[in-house]
Amino acid sequence: MFVLICASALLFGSCNNTKYLKKEESLLKKNSIKFEANLNVEKRQNLIYELKNVTKQKPNSKFLGIFGTRLWIYNRTNSKDSLKKFNSWLNRKVAEKPTIYSPKTAEKTAESMQFYLNNKGFFDAKVGYKADTKKQKTVVTYTVKPNRSLLIDSVNFDVDYPDLLTILNKNNSETLLKPGDPVDNTLFDQEKSRISKLFRNKGYAYFYPNYVKFLSYDSTAYKADVTTSILPSEDGGDHEIYQVGDVYIYPGFLPTADDANLDTLDMGGGYFFISKGGKLGIKTKPILNAIFLEKGTTYSQDAYDATNKKLGNLGIYKFVSIRYNKNRLKKNELTFHIFLTPIKKQELGYSFEVYTDNINALGTGVNLNYRNRNFFKGAEVFLISVENGLEFALTREEDDTGVDRIFNSIDLSGRADIYFPKFIVPFKLSRNMRNNSPKTRLSLNVDYTKRRNYYTNTLFSASYGYDWQVGKHVRHVLNPASINFLVINEIEQNFQNILDSNIYLANGFVDQFFLGGNYTFVYTGPTFRNGNSWFFKGNVDVAGNTTYLFDQIIRPNVNFEAFGNKVDYSQYARFDADLRYYNNLGRRSTFASRVTASTGFAFGNSKELGTIPYVKQYSVGGTSSVRAWKLRELGPGSYYQNQDTVRQAYQAGDFRLEGSIEYRFDIFSALEGALFIDAGNVWTLREDEDRPGSKLSKDFLKQIAVGFGYGLRFDFSYFVIRLDLAYKLRSPYIDPESGFDRKAFESLRFRDATFNLAVGYPF
Repeated sequence: MFVLICASALLFGSCNNTKYLKKEESLLKKNSIKFEANLNVEKRQNLIYELKNVTKQKPNSKFLGIFGTRLWIYNRTNSKDSLKKFNSWLNRKVAEKPTIYSPKTAEKTAESMQFYLNNKGFFDAKVGYKADTKKQKTVVTYTVKPNRSLLIDSVNFDVDYPDLLTILNKNNSETLLKPGDPVDNTLFDQEKSRISKLFRNKGYAYFYPNYVKFLSYDSTAYKADVTTSILPSEDGGDHEIYQVGDVYIYPGFLPTADDANLDTLDMGGGYFFISKGGKLGIKTKPILNAIFLEKGTTYSQDAYDATNKKLGNLGIYKFVSIRYNKNRLKKNELTFHIFLTPIKKQELGYSFEVYTDNINALGTGVNLNYRNRNFFKGAEVFLISVENGLEFALTREEDDTGVDRIFNSIDLSGRADIYFPKFIVPFKLSRNMRNNSPKTRLSLNVDYTKRRNYYTNTLFSASYGYDWQVGKHVRHVLNPASINFLVINEIEQNFQNILDSNIYLANGFVDQFFLGGNYTFVYTGPTFRNGNSWFFKGNVDVAGNTTYLFDQIIRPNVNFEAFGNKVDYSQYARFDADLRYYNNLGRRSTFASRVTASTGFAFGNSKELGTIPYVKQYSVGGTSSVRAWKLRELGPGSYYQNQDTVRQAYQAGDFRLEGSIEYRFDIFSALEGALFIDAGNVWTLREDEDRPGSKLSKDFLKQIAVGFGYGLRFDFSYFVIRLDLAYKLRSPYIDPESGFDRKAFESLRFRDATFNLAVGYPF
């Protein structure tokens, strides 16, 4: 951070951003809002935030809020003698034109602010402005006097249609207009939409928000009696209820295709499939299961929306369009036409990543994938992916030969998944479950890993599970059957010496078989009006219980075998929680925070081992964790291992706690900056004599490692390349002389930083 700020100050600190201006011009330096009202703090801050978004002229952006970098680049590259191609590119892509203060724009901004406040219920609001210019730089201060707001005193109905009035009265508790709330036009528009949807769910298919009208009668005490009335239908008569009629489905609809040679397939129940030459290209059942419009039932907007959503979630259609019209032969009946435009059935794709590992080796990963939509003609999606990861770390050590001289590690994996657009269960489910967009997933995976001078293992995995969405925010992922078979192919002598001296670690490096299940709960919070949002993910993973019953009851006193090998099977439980919050600070900056807590423990058959399998243990450090430490370098607890004695860190534990806060801001165009602080560590749940200080204890807060740093993010729309430099601020290690080492950082030199290169944001 020090290096970055100093470089910016040297480069831009002495820049005179006004020397290119005419005498009568000035730069808009700042917009400020001065409130003259007795409002509570929360309401005042919300109004200031909203009014800032109303301003029609904004000052030039500043790097770190201090340096006018983009404006400086504009001045440097906009001169007549600056004709080089690079300068031209900077001027077009990076530079920012000066924001020249305009009195007319400031006046329009004041008018817009007053109009905005009027819409919020402040009908007596007054907004003025004052411009203060010094050395061709102008600060505009908007003085806002909202005065008293008009409040709702009571809400009444004046409706000439008895049936509609009955519906309103029965659902009156759901109204958004509450006594004491301001007369806010936005709130009134939302209430119109609520009433319209309420009626449309009761069969009034042609009822729209513009049929709802509000009348308010002001009193002398700034209170209004609000009366809701309903206007006549378009033809001047009553609003009518409609029934669902025939439903015509076009599963291969192409807008440019002609209507010749179309065949109709009658499925019964009022459903008809329309196709060219009778070729549907898909089984009818998945589509019919996605349609909630049933002939003879009263029209419902919820059924219409659920049909649209479910058809889109099948994943095989690019566009879904549902249209309806009045049946000319049957009064108050609607005929529906569902047009489904298929997406490309087969698709090849690829992705890549770049990162740094725990010995600052450069890592690359390439993923090749194949996708087949509608694999069995039932809207199934079949995926195959092959991924390889390589870490390059040249070595001249004598015991490294062949590829070991070039590659620090090699990861090869293959995965096959098939998704069915329904729950496949041995019992009947409620019809309402269709609306949750259920999917059944079957997965097979093999992962080969080779770590130079350490170990080689292969992990075979298979799982069967379900994925479904409840509402807009909640997602469930349940895998009742998950099988993993870990094979330790080879352990190098150097690493074997380490395992021989640490039984706790050695217990995790054995061939193991674990059969279990896991459940994941995901809540994606709504985005608030100010742009803030939050996210939570929880996971439970339990393994070994079914295997234990099979081993002890069905086959007593017989060694368990997997793939013909006698292996240990693991019994363990893991619990993970991840909470994130994103605070929008303005147009170009965000404050992101994250807290993660995880724990796992062995029981039953694995209790004597004292630990869960190594591949299931937790670690910190690396590109998306405590970035000042390398991957698996930190912990567990206050244990310290001299990294000079090992080539690659391998520390892990049974309990993890970490958190991060990160300030993200735009620098220009596709370049973003970040300042961050990370903290965390891992611990063992049992005493490990070979790693003193590793066990979780009441002093765990003293063993929290803290790092800080800064970084750049290059946003290329489809992916983000992230560069981070992190410094150790507080170490948890035991110092024989001074105890816990809690000294502040010793240096901000570039060579003392931990460098992280990765694709995507850390969280």
